[in-house]
Amino acid sequence: MHKKKRIIFAGMALLLLIAVSFGLYVLFRAPEAEPEEEMEEEVSTMSYEAQKLAERYANGLAAMEREDWEWALGIFTSLGDYADSARLAEAAQAQIDALEAQRLEDAYAAAEALEYAEDFYGAAEAFLELEDYSDSASRALACWYAEGERQAQLGNRGAAAIAFGKAGDYQDARTRSLALWDQMAVRHTITAGFDYTVALAEDGTLLHTRRLQLKEEYQSDPSRLGTIIAVDGLLCLRDDGTVINPWTRETALAEEVSTWRNIVSISDGMGLKSDGTVVQSSYASRTYVPFTDQAKWRDLVAIDGNCGLHADGTVLEVGGIFRTYNQWTDVKAIACGNGFLIALRGDGTLYAEDLDEAMQTDKTGLVQGIDHVVSLSTGEATRHWAVVSEDGSVLAWGDNDWGQCNTQDWTDIIAVAVGTYHTVGLKRDGTLVATGANYRDEYYEDLGKYGEPYICWGQCDVDGWYVAAIAPTP
Repeated sequence: MHKKKRIIFAGMALLLLIAVSFGLYVLFRAPEAEPEEEMEEEVSTMSYEAQKLAERYANGLAAMEREDWEWALGIFTSLGDYADSARLAEAAQAQIDALEAQRLEDAYAAAEALEYAEDFYGAAEAFLELEDYSDSASRALACWYAEGERQAQLGNRGAAAIAFGKAGDYQDARTRSLALWDQMAVRHTITAGFDYTVALAEDGTLLHTRRLQLKEEYQSDPSRLGTIIAVDGLLCLRDDGTVINPWTRETALAEEVSTWRNIVSISDGMGLKSDGTVVQSSYASRTYVPFTDQAKWRDLVAIDGNCGLHADGTVLEVGGIFRTYNQWTDVKAIACGNGFLIALRGDGTLYAEDLDEAMQTDKTGLVQGIDHVVSLSTGEATRHWAVVSEDGSVLAWGDNDWGQCNTQDWTDIIAVAVGTYHTVGLKRDGTLVATGANYRDEYYEDLGKYGEPYICWGQCDVDGWYVAAIAPTP
């Protein structure tokens, strides 16, 4: 019996020894295999990355061989310090710089060739595209100046004024540009709208009442306005023939007119180009009939509302509103408003077609009892109009509910601007007078309850303004 127990205990001890030995073997031998597996994985990963780098490097070399320098530069720059990637990136950049230098040199030579061929317009544009390369900027100004002289010799005052305007401060270009503008076009230096008045000061800055605000870019840097020579509504015409809407109002209009070029006159959201054609904004189309027949709107010297004026003194109208204008002759200036058209003749008399019949005319539209007129004005969505006589007095007709026609006491006036509910006059000394809706009082508040427009925002607050006193000369 005891012998059997000893055998059993011996067997159990042997099994225990085997189990302990196996455990120790697993504990101390198994970890030795792990580093080998990690090394194999690391070697495999490094091989993949090295392979991809080698492939990108080969692609860079291939790009160099086919002279695709931009692509090669991008590859070798991304490879960093791999092999000689940095050196190859520098080589690719050198090739790019050499090609750009050659392109600029060729373009400069092409611009010079245009200048020598006396294509000054094309040369100026070509030099401008080169920006600050060599003396391209000054060469562009010289070419614009030469183009201005050439156009002036040909008698094309509009094109000459614009070319000199683009020449900027080169020699006497700015003086010559402004002189031509004065000869060529009515330079409106005051304008009035629904709830605002704007004027062009003698120093070129814009004066305005409080319902209008300049965009931040122009407030922070007024030089960005350029040289403004005329204002009409929300638009400003610059001496280089471009147009801007610098106000925070009507941003869509600002975007539209930013593409206009070679403009010699602006009116009611429209522009007259130096070639006698017209551009019309969608803003103008809200009030006036869109120009559906552009073939008719050619060879014009002035525009206003639905109407245009030809150099021979005849008037063009679109929309079929008026009837007698096709009989008019010797017209020097026009003003088209809400249901009426007035025209100034060379002898100082007036034609008019007034759907409200507020003016007395004969069968041809000639206004009775009025002569010696030197300028006239109406505006978008207005129901009144005004004219300036050679003695400096002002006559106004139409809606006077807000006192906008109370101009009978004005003297020494050389130009007027008609807003929807107010009228502004420019005196010979550069100061302004105004009449019509201005401040909201109890009477205006009562009207407001019945849907009347909120129009009383200080648009007549022009005291202390000093404006460029340029009399319109038809």
